[in-house]
Amino acid sequence: MRVDGAADDAAEPLDPIAAFAGRVGGERAPFALPTVAASAPVLLQLTKQMREVRAASDDPHLRAALEDILDGRAPLSTLLCAGVLPAPPAVMPEGLRALLEMNEEKQ
Repeated sequence: MRVDGAADDAAEPLDPIAAFAGRVGGERAPFALPTVAASAPVLLQLTKQMREVRAASDDPHLRAALEDILDGRAPLSTLLCAGVLPAPPAVMPEGLRALLEMNEEKQ
């Protein structure tokens, strides 16, 4: 099986059992069905949280980005685009700094 989509006269047909096991053309497939199935609870939780954020947000840009992601019109990486998520703080918050220092002392 060729990934580039080029015609391959000697291409073997896709074996559904091998694909389910995560093997295509003797090589490991990038997304085997068991891997996707194991990821389902995480994806469902992520979807639920994105819907909650979309409903609670007053930022139209964030709501539009989440709407596009949830409707399948945009990839999840859309959230990383400039202007969608708020900028991280320039200075580490004191509570986080204290927690980090306490953790370093214990090690």
